[in-house]
Amino acid sequence: VVDGNTALVQGFGTVKAVDAQSGKLRWSGVVEDNTFLYWVYHCLPEDAGQSGLLDLFLGQRIWANQTAASLASDGQRVYAITGTGMIGTNRNVFVPGRGMMPRSELAPSNENRLLAYDIQTGLLKWELGGAAASEAFPGADPDLERNSRMAGAFFLGAPLAVEGRLFVMAEDRSEVRLLSLVPESGDVEWSIPLVNPDKSVEQDEIRRIVGLTPTYAGGLLICPTAEGIVVAVDPLRRRVKWVHQYRVRPRQVLMRGGFRMQQRDRFGINQNALLDRLLRERRWVDATPLVNAGRILLPAVDSHELICLDVETGEVYWKIPRGDGLY
Repeated sequence: VVDGNTALVQGFGTVKAVDAQSGKLRWSGVVEDNTFLYWVYHCLPEDAGQSGLLDLFLGQRIWANQTAASLASDGQRVYAITGTGMIGTNRNVFVPGRGMMPRSELAPSNENRLLAYDIQTGLLKWELGGAAASEAFPGADPDLERNSRMAGAFFLGAPLAVEGRLFVMAEDRSEVRLLSLVPESGDVEWSIPLVNPDKSVEQDEIRRIVGLTPTYAGGLLICPTAEGIVVAVDPLRRRVKWVHQYRVRPRQVLMRGGFRMQQRDRFGINQNALLDRLLRERRWVDATPLVNAGRILLPAVDSHELICLDVETGEVYWKIPRGDGLY
């Protein structure tokens, strides 16, 4: 993101602002990504298992994790997401012959954090999300958890700044919602449910890493969900205008009381989520809908199609396979 003479980038650990002409660092965000900090303090080069996991983390951040890389700005603040974790070390996994594997410190969680920095000074103005009270403090009062500022929510992409408000999509309590935020404080003005996904974001690697941000067109917020539907929301009336379902998503088969059975090596790495597979299974790099002449071009990341829709009605004009396209 470039704002005036300031270039803003999302690094492995935090947001950095550099002078666009000289390249000198202006400021670095105070909040460091928790997975990045784990590797800073625990990486042992001689440990082959850790080396493999570190390669997986770095590869995902460089090539695959659009949610972690997403940034947005309204000219006064820059907004970033931290704590998206990494795919490959899940919690509560049953391995045949070995029983339940203990949860790894690197296991992906159901929550992350949305941060707002002052674009000139780098001061942290506010943040939303983080661990729910019941996870941070076992046995905590559920009312305390609900009253926290979006504790337990997973922000799916950078917010969109429109007419003095921020609009961001988040998964909270197994429901994907569109939130309207006050930019100065981060307060939630209102929210609308969009879809109840079949799998939580902890288990759904597509929705977790593709970076979902709404698009504003014709007075509507066009919200991709990576759940087989796209939803148009009228922010003035605070209601859904239309929904288009382009794919029926099969439900995940769960085993042994809801825990997935996964193939793992002796280091606990999920072989189905290795970087090579993520790169081979190419999909749209940018999931943001584009608008032109009253029509929406939706790069459907979960169906490998490019779909053209009417902005006002959601009617389909045409759709074509992605082929080798990435953008």
